[in-house]
Amino acid sequence: MSLRQSVARYQRVLISIIVMAVVTGLSTAVSFTVLYQAAFSSRQIDLIEMVNVKAGLINAVGRFDAQFSQADHPEGSFAATLSQVKDANLQQQGFGKTGEFVIGRSAGNHVLFKLPSRHLGNQIPDPIDIQSAIATPMLLGLQGKQGAMIARDFRGEEVLAAFLPLEEEGYAIIAKIDMSELRQPFYKAAAISFIVAMGLITFAVIVLHRVNSPLIFRLEALVKARTRELDEANSELLYLSQHDSLTGIGNRSWFLQQLRHARVGEEGSIALLMIDLDGFKPINDRYGHPTGDTVLAQIGQRLKLVVRACDGVARIGGDEFAVILRDLARLDEAVNITEGIIDAIKQPIEVSASCHVSVGCSIGIAFDHTSEESDAALITRADTAMYDAKRQVGVEFTVG
Repeated sequence: MSLRQSVARYQRVLISIIVMAVVTGLSTAVSFTVLYQAAFSSRQIDLIEMVNVKAGLINAVGRFDAQFSQADHPEGSFAATLSQVKDANLQQQGFGKTGEFVIGRSAGNHVLFKLPSRHLGNQIPDPIDIQSAIATPMLLGLQGKQGAMIARDFRGEEVLAAFLPLEEEGYAIIAKIDMSELRQPFYKAAAISFIVAMGLITFAVIVLHRVNSPLIFRLEALVKARTRELDEANSELLYLSQHDSLTGIGNRSWFLQQLRHARVGEEGSIALLMIDLDGFKPINDRYGHPTGDTVLAQIGQRLKLVVRACDGVARIGGDEFAVILRDLARLDEAVNITEGIIDAIKQPIEVSASCHVSVGCSIGIAFDHTSEESDAALITRADTAMYDAKRQVGVEFTVG
């Protein structure tokens, strides 16, 4: 083979690799852009649902304090409410790796923050100018508006923020999460997919030209294998996006989707159970987080065993779980299942050969009486019933 023929051959190889790389890169970019947009829209809906649920709970506690706790705090009933919210916020510091709730109020030309931030070592952020770009989501909430947008927070980080006014005049709440946390899995998956695809493409093209014979069937096999790998990767990403990695049951996103589908499609009655473990924090503090993780994993599996096959079980954060009871022939079925859940949770949990621990629970039950009630309102009813049970000595569940 002459030098010119060799050069021409390697030029064809290079051109083939470049063309296929461009096509692969563009198709990968389009695929991951579509997946990212879908995931972004889903997370936006999740944040709006979360801020609605959180605001509903705060408003409910605020109304309770306004009626019964006027004298419990020198600054008034809503200051007592904020004190409870702060304590809860310190025990459950946000969601995901960077997500957290922010409550603020207007004071002249500034916004004053009322909750400590996980990003500042549980310190309350400094006031900011109400007209600054950083304050835009909070300003919209203080103006009585609700929605979600991409903005900069008090750290200057780009975040996705859902905002909503509270019933207490001059206060608004935000649920936010760093955009970097939303984008990072897609950047990583896109990079891995492109690198693997480039390796396969380069190998296939070089072999094709070196052998100088048709390798159509081999290329088709490689394409099918790559497609199968991408399908498996997408299936795994979808599974991970809807399930709690610690317990193996559904996560908050899965729970909200299942609740929405159940309320639309079910013919029988539906009940929603919100479950909060009692006595979990002392176990976590005494034995450490690995033991706490073991307890949560065991509780998740026990919930799956005690409910029916048609029901849905999810861990929605920290030591909080939710159960969707579908197709109830009688309302007392929900009570019977709830009592079974309580008995299952109370059973001792073996964390080692010489160590057994026990936890209790408080459960709120909300029946789906009308399709006109929003999902957030149904969740708030169940949540409020759960906190009513937690406040009453000797009561393990209440119906909201």
